[in-house]
Amino acid sequence: MTLYRNGGKVYIASESWNRTRAAIHAIFEQEVTETGSMKFLRLVLDDLTTIKRSIDDFLEQEKTLDVLYNIAGVGVTKAAGRTMQGHELKIGVEYRDQLLGSFSVYEATTSSTNGNSYESR
Repeated sequence: MTLYRNGGKVYIASESWNRTRAAIHAIFEQEVTETGSMKFLRLVLDDLTTIKRSIDDFLEQEKTLDVLYNIAGVGVTKAAGRTMQGHELKIGVEYRDQLLGSFSVYEATTSSTNGNSYESR
């Protein structure tokens, strides 16, 4: 909220557009700012093949990233599931995929300032 309130552009990465839209509208009702903005970024953390696409979508719109918060989690009802690659869901979503995404977006946004190119690993 502080970033948005102070004019920041905030991306909310989520699998669900409907839930994200509801969250954005709830925030808009509480906080009105003329300079801040919020955007949806589709991110499916239980499938490794979608992470690069999400990062590429972000990089089409932005060249830098100032702050990254990772707060994804698996609900109790889904905790016994598996990722699309067959890994334990909790490990995949809460650790592996967030870490991969964080490193990839960090590499991409910092390399744009020093002339290096971005390659997904």
